[in-house]
Amino acid sequence: KIKDKYNLTSVVHESGHMAMVQLGLVNVLPKVIFEALANAGAPEVIQKLYALWTMEIGPDFWGFCNCGTAQASSVMEILSLPQSHVFKISATDPHPPPFLRVLLAFEWCRQQWGIGEWDEWEKQWLTMYPMEEASARDRKVLAAGKRYVPTVSSALFHTKFSDLDNKTIPALFDRNRSDPVRLESLIRSAERSGILDLSELAPCGQLALFRTLRNKSTLSEQSLDRLMTTWLVRLARGSKFKEHYS
Repeated sequence: KIKDKYNLTSVVHESGHMAMVQLGLVNVLPKVIFEALANAGAPEVIQKLYALWTMEIGPDFWGFCNCGTAQASSVMEILSLPQSHVFKISATDPHPPPFLRVLLAFEWCRQQWGIGEWDEWEKQWLTMYPMEEASARDRKVLAAGKRYVPTVSSALFHTKFSDLDNKTIPALFDRNRSDPVRLESLIRSAERSGILDLSELAPCGQLALFRTLRNKSTLSEQSLDRLMTTWLVRLARGSKFKEHYS
């Protein structure tokens, strides 16, 4: 799944690890999440687990701030794994269980844009992975973790960091770059004109548009792959992307 070009948001996640270090957030972000959960009355085990998981949640959120809904739909696809893996909880692994990791991505879409297709994605996810299928021990932690997904998400959106000149993480980004309404408008324009023009978008916005094409258009996977191959070559050369769309 990762090799599909429209899932390249995974690369943005990896760059997020570097960004967390360079911005001085690696050590402070777990404390922020721990405190937010403590103030919300979360059980201590949830406070500690989310603080640990922040090592991966932070880069995921970085990917979301760059790519918007593309991050959410890609992480859902990549982490659609056997239940034994999706529900797995570890007290030492910084990766959150995929069950919660995907729900976080949907919640970020919700807190950013309100009601949208991510609500349907969430229903599909919960249907594919009903918590009743998890072990009794894991089910208790997963249920509590799910309950505090909005709390964790709100802290990520609204906490101001001294190392960021008292700004929030989302304030570092142009939120319009991956706005789903804007991306869908560009796709409709390409369908009318027969030309896909990405010159208005930054690279991560371009990636978000390709993922939106994967989700919404009738373009075949082969055609999308060809377009994205051309796009990557142009990106490496620093050239603008304006191609026939079919």
